[in-house]
Amino acid sequence: TEETIPGKTATCTETGLTDGVKCSVCGNVITAQVEIPANGHSYTTEENGTYHSWSHNSRWIAFASKRYDGQYGRVYFAHINTAADGKSPMMSKPLVMPQADPEMDDLNLRSFNIPDLSNVATPIDTETINRLVEHTQAESFQ
Repeated sequence: TEETIPGKTATCTETGLTDGVKCSVCGNVITAQVEIPANGHSYTTEENGTYHSWSHNSRWIAFASKRYDGQYGRVYFAHINTAADGKSPMMSKPLVMPQADPEMDDLNLRSFNIPDLSNVATPIDTETINRLVEHTQAESFQ
């Protein structure tokens, strides 16, 4: 009788294994497990595209990515820290800034995908931004 040898999902630092199959009676391996390389930390791919902006102290990065659904760019933030070796930089896992309504990005039909981190005042006020948003035609998506 065949028995599944459970696999293990690869993480950013550890390799994984595919499922294998062995005989439940004698233990002979019928299908060997195959090692899956560690994922590492890749924050851009050909599918998602990105535009990034660094904070003035180079400790934060904001970037737009379509990694969530492949259609709309969401702004992700990540913190840059020093790795355990005390020398090389290390990026935290990117996160989307929490919204009052967690589904806001899903319901929003406009794609805001050029983030900018700045330490100076924005030369436009919120009323002007609101007016532009209310009266600007959204791009159609096919």
